Amino acid sequence: MNTYPEPQTHRPALQCIAPERLAPVLEDVQINAVLEDLLGRTEVRQSFRNRDGVPIEAVYTFPVPVGAVLLGFTARIGKRDLVGRILPAAQAENDYEEAVTDGDAAVLLQEAGPGLYTVNVGNLLPDERIELCYRYAQLQYWADDTLRFAMPTVIAPRYGDPAAAGLQGHQVPFTDLAAELQVNIRIAVRGRLQQAEITCPTHEIQIDRKVDEAAVSFAGLDAQSMDRDIILNLRRRPGRDAGSALLDSVPGSENLTALLTICPAIDAPVAPAPRFVKVLVDCSGSMQGDSMHQAREALRRILDSLRPQDWFTIVAFGSTHRFVTPPAQRADATAIGQARAAVQTVHADLGGTELRTALQVVTALKAPTGHGTEPVPADILLITDGELFDTELVDEARVAGDRVFTVGVGCAPGESLLAALSEATGGAAEFVTPTDDMAGRIHRHFQRLYQPRLHGLRIDWPGAVLLERRDRQGGIFAGDTVHVLARLSKADVERSAPAGEHGTVDIMWRSEDGRECRQSVACGRRVATDGGVAMADLLDRLLVAGAIQDARFAKQTTVGKKHLTDEALRCQLMSPWTSCLVVAERAERDRTDGQPNLRRVAQMMAAGSHGFGSVLPCRVAFNMPPAANDAIPMFSPGSHGGIEAEDPMSSVSDLTLDQLSSLGVPDALVAELRRLVEDGADENVICLLCLHAMLKARRKLSGLDRDGARKVRQEAKRLGAEVSLVREVEALVKQSA
Repeated sequence: MNTYPEPQTHRPALQCIAPERLAPVLEDVQINAVLEDLLGRTEVRQSFRNRDGVPIEAVYTFPVPVGAVLLGFTARIGKRDLVGRILPAAQAENDYEEAVTDGDAAVLLQEAGPGLYTVNVGNLLPDERIELCYRYAQLQYWADDTLRFAMPTVIAPRYGDPAAAGLQGHQVPFTDLAAELQVNIRIAVRGRLQQAEITCPTHEIQIDRKVDEAAVSFAGLDAQSMDRDIILNLRRRPGRDAGSALLDSVPGSENLTALLTICPAIDAPVAPAPRFVKVLVDCSGSMQGDSMHQAREALRRILDSLRPQDWFTIVAFGSTHRFVTPPAQRADATAIGQARAAVQTVHADLGGTELRTALQVVTALKAPTGHGTEPVPADILLITDGELFDTELVDEARVAGDRVFTVGVGCAPGESLLAALSEATGGAAEFVTPTDDMAGRIHRHFQRLYQPRLHGLRIDWPGAVLLERRDRQGGIFAGDTVHVLARLSKADVERSAPAGEHGTVDIMWRSEDGRECRQSVACGRRVATDGGVAMADLLDRLLVAGAIQDARFAKQTTVGKKHLTDEALRCQLMSPWTSCLVVAERAERDRTDGQPNLRRVAQMMAAGSHGFGSVLPCRVAFNMPPAANDAIPMFSPGSHGGIEAEDPMSSVSDLTLDQLSSLGVPDALVAELRRLVEDGADENVICLLCLHAMLKARRKLSGLDRDGARKVRQEAKRLGAEVSLVREVEALVKQSA
């Protein structure tokens, strides 16, 4: 007879229920970087370890810097060092799944989205450790007298639909308030940057100035939590940069690669024309805490910077929008005073981050007319943390016509989106941590706003140009670095340049007020290598990677995608269409059953985001107490919530031909398979062989998620079907393509 306890009376309570806490699978992250002149080279080491007692597949989505170009990827499994290969994305994923199903160790690195990588570590055995090493390079930029070197470590919760942004379910980052990840750094600052003033607004650092470098590390050499990006600000002595041009030979090619770096000198006009400044401030829930404090500070600095002849408006947005000030008013003393009072009413209370709609609203605002009949030139100044999934808005903003100047706030802003938005519209981006100099950043933006717009940049190279990529298509501003990469005809350069010299690059640009500026830069050669990568090869990779980055936010034809995929494969580059794969075959005794437990590595909550904690001094931090069972909530914002959909292939042992059509198998192919069944073949076997053949052929199947596909692979291999039957089904699948 069952005995039940007496009912007890409890006080009402709200409790978070979560699974039992597991040992962290990502144990250590080490970042080693070399910053020399305007080239940053970074090595990131991630150590994974399985303490679960059963084989696992570790999946980790992590941020990478804007413009980073992968130079190499290696995996150390036991005593073996394996080098990753760049393959077409579908092929890499198929080969990875086949290796995992076979029970071998495999690592797949995918570009999940702009500034996001996902690494999949398949079949990690109990107590096994694997160390992954990524090497990448990126060009750096001066903004007036300051260079900002960013090393992102955390992805803050983002608003929107990750699936619409192209992320697969396992790639969607999620946040666990109990997660604790640690990182350490070693940064060597060399060349002309060595004597710069170095500060870090995000962490306490120590600087050891040596003869040939300034070595930067965390104070006390202690590892730090990965709850904020790591930022170094390098400040140089006043003075204009004369620019530089670098040429180098591409091994085995008749071409040269070139890198032109300039900081245009444009004198400010004596009487700058009035501007209509449309200020758009993010008041969504993610801005609670430090970011909202920064946003109000930015608004006050903007009001300080407006001139009496300017016009302005301030619009707050979230799920909806509201005008904080009238749609258009002159920046006279009365209006500025009223706006200052209105800024105090701005809070993070407008829900989601519907940035695209807000941009449409402010773009549609009619600009007032100046002294004549021409409308006052209008620009948008956007203040946001940029934490949303929406790549379509970049192309829409480009077409709309207004320049967008972005101010990214918080400890982990969405830099990729905000940089792309400003670049596409001819504006500029500034990123400000909670303890950084907001006044200085706003001042720089207004210097850019008031400069005459440039109508064009013409570059005359010392040879025929085969390919050119400029990282500033429309937004060229005094004191801001512009990098231009090009592929030139080697024979052409040698004919045009005097013996022993490499020619000159002539640059010309014209401002909207009719002034013309010219500059000439002598070309130099550099035969050095970058971590085993020849300089010419590195420049070629940067050139192709830039073209791929431009293509991401533009609608590409099938021919364009194929060309860029071929270029990415040639240069061994990560891209939306290529991935990196490592496979380590195991001895038979070490192979798994091909169904490892999934372990997704969570993000820490970004400091100061969503009102959690604060990095600002003398501010009250909101801390969420754990529930009685010590469970801490885990969440991923957006319509999917980061939760895997129910597996439509929970059973593959009773598949029927009628089910294949719903999975995307063509009706004509199903009819051919039905003929095999009528001739005596087992229906379930035929279905499994068909789905496996389609997976191997990288054919698209609907309603079959990652786990379902893995079950199909495993079951099809377990069947041990006759080779002749397998080949017959594969032939039918091929014919149906």
